Amino acid sequence: MLGLNPPFVIDGSLAQSNGSTTPAFILKNGFPANQFTPALVDLTKLQVRAQDPNERTGYVNQFSFGPQVQLSENTTLDVSYVGNFGHKMNRLRNANQGLVTGYSFDWHAFDRFPLCESQYDTDEYIG
Repeated sequence: MLGLNPPFVIDGSLAQSNGSTTPAFILKNGFPANQFTPALVDLTKLQVRAQDPNERTGYVNQFSFGPQVQLSENTTLDVSYVGNFGHKMNRLRNANQGLVTGYSFDWHAFDRFPLCESQYDTDEYIG
């Protein structure tokens, strides 16, 4: 997973100006060299990726069942059931899920984040 963290991976975006028909870049020419450099990394938005080395491998079972019956020479009835089950599937969790602590006069929620860095003001107006 180290290969998916800076400086090896840089999350960046390119945008085309409104109304422009010229592409931001052409893939055959490669990515713009000045767009993706470690100097442009915004540390306030940095995301670090990690993976548990003991993580279980997920798998999916797929199945189908369907009898087919010939009702007449030109008519066949086919009824099928298709399904799948996922086992040991991983999911992302938000460790800092906001808890609603109240509402403003216009019914916008006030959220309290348990892992907020500020020790004085942890209510945030969401709206």
